[in-house]
Amino acid sequence: DSIDGIAGDPQAMTRYVADNVRPGAIILLHPWDNAAAASRRALPMILRALAAKGYSFVTVSELLAK
Repeated sequence: DSIDGIAGDPQAMTRYVADNVRPGAIILLHPWDNAAAASRRALPMILRALAAKGYSFVTVSELLAK
């Protein structure tokens, strides 16, 4: 389910993720349907925000293998 108050707002989604992410977190977005255009717009902003905090990105398989 979407988090109330942020669905449809890429900036709010980015702030929420950046403020709540923890090491080992899995961020799940559903960007493939027409209703999820905000997720597609948020993804590059989320990646930039997390990279600026020093996070790196791996696949779920890579995360579980650690």
